[in-house]
Amino acid sequence: MVIPPASFLESVTSIFQSETDIPLELPFFVGINFIAANLLFLNISIDFSGQIIKPDIWTLVLGESGSSKTFTTNIFEKAIDIQNIFDSGIASAAKFIESLEKNNNGFWIKDEFAQLLKAMKTQSYMEELKEYLLKIYDNKEIMRITQLKNIKVSNPALVLLALNVYSTFLQNVSLEDMLDGFAQRFNYVLTKQDPERPELSVALYPYGDLKNTVNKSWKKIKFPMRNKKYTLSKEAIKVFEESFYNYASIESGKLPASFLRRTLFKSIKYSSIYHIILGKSTKKEIDEEDISWSMRLILLHISDTKEILENYGFSELEKTIQKVENLKRKFTEAGKIIKPRDIISNIKEIRNVSEVKAILEII
Repeated sequence: MVIPPASFLESVTSIFQSETDIPLELPFFVGINFIAANLLFLNISIDFSGQIIKPDIWTLVLGESGSSKTFTTNIFEKAIDIQNIFDSGIASAAKFIESLEKNNNGFWIKDEFAQLLKAMKTQSYMEELKEYLLKIYDNKEIMRITQLKNIKVSNPALVLLALNVYSTFLQNVSLEDMLDGFAQRFNYVLTKQDPERPELSVALYPYGDLKNTVNKSWKKIKFPMRNKKYTLSKEAIKVFEESFYNYASIESGKLPASFLRRTLFKSIKYSSIYHIILGKSTKKEIDEEDISWSMRLILLHISDTKEILENYGFSELEKTIQKVENLKRKFTEAGKIIKPRDIISNIKEIRNVSEVKAILEII
């Protein structure tokens, strides 16, 4: 359960459930991203042992064509007055930085995200974008110097809601891409059709009623004053640590350790969002209840991420990775430096140097 009773999220998912056949992951995650975007706009953060953590979540929602991804985001955009919508029509890395300079701490809603990822790998005018995005995620200063002007963006941040047709995503994004550090920054969501609300079971969606419900529910949220900084209570930190060790133990070997660590830590970002959803904007401390809700949501992301990786045949790749790690350990213990030809000659699943390189980049 990830939807608090009598909350904004319950209101919007309830009307989508009763009046449409749209997968409920869509209104839920679109809604939670709009809350995160407004918190980022208000410069809300968590001081976590001296580390400032913003609610700048990156979510990648994957669903089949016709699952009403665009329709749902449009409902929220029309119903909610968000002042920091980031320009989604990015033509180049240079244009991206220009837009970021004008609208830092913005909300980027990007459909057909896999096409952007592909362009970052194949088009020279987009290749710098990955570096920029990594810096944005880490809130590190970005500098771009050209003949016309110098651009500097300090403390950059974005809430990113990316959407894509699932099958198209699998065609354009490789397993190696998924295991890359950049891909691990995202929270993955698979939309699933409700068996009790099968596809095509509703002919017409009540656009006006949906929009009005989202609008009225949004107005009931009590957002904090600008620049408010929260802290985590001792009890919240204890719940986070206990949940971290528990989930890490259960999921060990099912996801790369770096992927699992990053995903679990995102619960801190979510905790500030749940703090507001639960009506605690005036309370300075994030408590154990907020973290508990966040960790439940993280479980959904872990489950969906595993399902995506299994579609790529990750379990077989993981076995190969373990073989390489074991072989590398043996060479190290013997005081030797392992070379690509050693891996190829000892592990039958690996046939050439490029495959060796891909594996070594993962581990």
